[in-house]
Formats: sequence, structure tokens, C-alpha cells
Amino acid sequence: MSDEEAMISDYLSRGGKVTKCAPGPSDNVVYRSGPRFRRQPKPAQPNEAPAVTEVPAPSPAPEG
Repeated sequence: MSDEEAMISDYLSRGGKVTKCAPGPSDNVVYRSGPRFRRQPKPAQPNEAPAVTEVPAPSPAPEG
């Protein structure tokens, strides 16, 4: 018995069912996967200032 036949007999012994469909194309096919892509970030508007992420320098300790 080949690996494929062993997997099929194991599937059927665990209660799996085989559905036989009529030949030809099916009109009720639902595809759950489709094109997956990331959206491109929106370009910055010309009137918007870029975000400032600078950290101010620590002030010197007072001498004394």
C-alpha cells in the first residue's frame, strides 16, 4: 500500500466522507484566497511639516 492509499484509508477510517461532484464547472465556487498586498503609505502633503523626533539635550547641572 502506498503512502497516498494509507492516508486515504486512515481518513476514511476516522469518519471522513468523500463527496462526488458532477463533471464540469461549478457555479457555486467560493474562493477564500485572493491577491494579498500591502497598501502603499500615503505620500506626505506638501503643506504638512515632517514629524520632529529630536530629543532635547539635557541641561547642564548647576555648579555650586
